[in-house]
Amino acid sequence: MFLCALNLLLFLWMSPEYPGVKVGQKARDFNLETLSSTSRRAVSLEQYRGSVIMLDFWATWCEPCRDELPQLDRLQKKYAKEKFVVIAISVDNAAATAREFLQKYNLSLLAAWDRNKSVVSAYDVQRMPSCYLIDATGKVRFVHYGFDDEYIAAYENEIELLLNEASNGNRTNKNAGH
Repeated sequence: MFLCALNLLLFLWMSPEYPGVKVGQKARDFNLETLSSTSRRAVSLEQYRGSVIMLDFWATWCEPCRDELPQLDRLQKKYAKEKFVVIAISVDNAAATAREFLQKYNLSLLAAWDRNKSVVSAYDVQRMPSCYLIDATGKVRFVHYGFDDEYIAAYENEIELLLNEASNGNRTNKNAGH
């Protein structure tokens, strides 16, 4: 577990060509394979353009991630009838490890595997978990690092703000991060 974390940190440190994605910038698209045990398929941000997207980077060795993912699964279910999707990107070294975790906790959110760590590098993720809330126009509006149960209320407020903006066709200038 420690070696996996160390490998990720070394990989991120050695990838200076990616400046990362900040609040207010367009989210970087990607094409990854889902972790579904029944039907693996490609997933990209572009597929969900027009929806509010919660893009979460996680790993099975990350204790806060293990606490956060069930909460994100609950949010996905709560807003299932809205134009909202959680995309949880695993940075584990093996897809099977992440897949087993999702099955063990019966999580049904959309999960993908960043095999080559290209997406985690493109976003310049420095902490696990890292959560990016992307509005319906494709801009990163909120970023959260780490996880605490108190974040859930903020997530819900931000999701509702972005869903409201999407349905009204307007955008406020509220931006935040933890």
